[in-house]
Amino acid sequence: MITKSIKKDFPILSRKVGKKQLVYLDNSATTQSPKVVIDSLTDFYTNHRANVHRGIHMLSEESTVMYEQSRKTIAHFFGVTPSEMVFVRNTTEASNLVAFTFLQTLKKGSTVMISEFEHHSNLIPWQIACKQLKLNFKTAPVNSEGELDLNFIKNSDFSFIAINHISNFLGNINPVHKIIEIAKEKKAYVYIDGAQAVARVPLNFKKLDCDFYSFSGHKIYGPFGIGGLYVKKQILESMPPFMTGGGMIVDVGIKKSSFLKDSEGYDAGTPNVGGSIALASALDYVTQVGIKEIAKHEHAVLTYMYESLLKVSGVEIYGTKKVSNRAGLVSFNLKGVHSHDLASILDGEGIAIRSGTHCVIPMHKKLNISSSARASLALYNFKEDVDVLIEGVKKSKKILGGYNV
Repeated sequence: MITKSIKKDFPILSRKVGKKQLVYLDNSATTQSPKVVIDSLTDFYTNHRANVHRGIHMLSEESTVMYEQSRKTIAHFFGVTPSEMVFVRNTTEASNLVAFTFLQTLKKGSTVMISEFEHHSNLIPWQIACKQLKLNFKTAPVNSEGELDLNFIKNSDFSFIAINHISNFLGNINPVHKIIEIAKEKKAYVYIDGAQAVARVPLNFKKLDCDFYSFSGHKIYGPFGIGGLYVKKQILESMPPFMTGGGMIVDVGIKKSSFLKDSEGYDAGTPNVGGSIALASALDYVTQVGIKEIAKHEHAVLTYMYESLLKVSGVEIYGTKKVSNRAGLVSFNLKGVHSHDLASILDGEGIAIRSGTHCVIPMHKKLNISSSARASLALYNFKEDVDVLIEGVKKSKKILGGYNV
């Protein structure tokens, strides 16, 4: 059972915003890092900083060992081999990597499918790549609650589908197992954007049987600028390079070069060594707490937050009404109040939420709203944080909306 004492693991949670205690509810954008993760970064830059795979001096050898061990730790966390775990800066880079390498292997005229409620980073790369590679681009519709039309997917022809595991705007958990099953029947490939799922649900990429799965380290208590892309080994070996240069080569000639075929084939240039080590530390921390315990705890707080917001008159919540099929976040609007104004008032109360379109403009257009507020949870949030949020929303309503509470 996760208790409030866990907040002590996260130094930033002790700070104040003005005279108010920080209540951090912007975890879908970025989770905070525990001290052990921060210490791992400090230790690397203080005691071991050197380039990897480049030297035989002690610091370089230490750095190399730590870097390669981090890849093993991260791969093990997700049930895959290190040769299948590609380091990227974030989920956005992962989408671009697959769009501009793997899609080259598809025949012209093949169809790429996404859904209507994808984050821009799981939309724009496919738009551009399809145009450049002369591939067809198809969108799977969703209803007003963000539920996918599985019949449309089942009855459509496509060679590749890119879908989020959990919507960063609506919080809906997509039926990725069913989507993968449908895709396999069509001999199509599946890319999962796991940015919102990675810290919220237990994951084993092998058992999931997707072809690609991406995530960002800063979404799972790790540092900025590091993430992972799982690629099935047989697919990785057939993909062309993404970025080229030192570190990912087998041999180099003046007119021709050859490249590594496993995950190291995507390590062009000096990698984010410190970031990878800190990401591994973050996953060790999650393992210690227990991902199943985190999921259980977060869902209990989510249910309380969803039900509490529903009780505030004038609040409209987006996404599925089935809380059992929702994870980690609630996006909403307060009638007559712009989401930025609401977020500003809440900031004055020490409450950090997100406001805007959350990089999901098409779905906001579909719902005919210009923006929304989003409160999102992590393992260090409790019902008391939700109570502060609710009081802040009511205060915002008095100040900005002129309604009785």
